Amino acid sequence: MQNLGRITNHHLVISDSEQNDLVNALAFFHAVFDPARDVPTADLIREWWDVAADTNLRHVDKLATRIAQL
Repeated sequence: MQNLGRITNHHLVISDSEQNDLVNALAFFHAVFDPARDVPTADLIREWWDVAADTNLRHVDKLATRIAQL
């Protein structure tokens, strides 16, 4: 989404845990959807499996909702 002609800054206070979740989510998104990716999706999933297992997905969903409501 692009908002032309107007700049809006949003601020959000997040915990260290939430910061880690955000960094992991963005890194995973980039790894999967990078047009220059040369690793099969199945291999990426295996690489990220431990991260996903250590992530509370309900908290990630709540964080996404908080960000979306800014």
